[in-house]
Amino acid sequence: MAKTSKQGPSLSATLAMLWRSFRRDAFDDYRPELHYMRGPGPKWRAKHAPERDAAPDMVAGSPLTA
Repeated sequence: MAKTSKQGPSLSATLAMLWRSFRRDAFDDYRPELHYMRGPGPKWRAKHAPERDAAPDMVAGSPLTA
């Protein structure tokens, strides 16, 4: 009968794999927001735009408030 051994990877191979994984994850300079997110769209701007028909005396620094 032949003996078969089911050993896992060696300690050095495991440490090397962990180091590569850590280095890849810790120093990853990929920032998806620089590639995909282009800012708010027209619906957001329409919803958050300042009111244009505000009375001139309501605006700070207006000559009518002095």
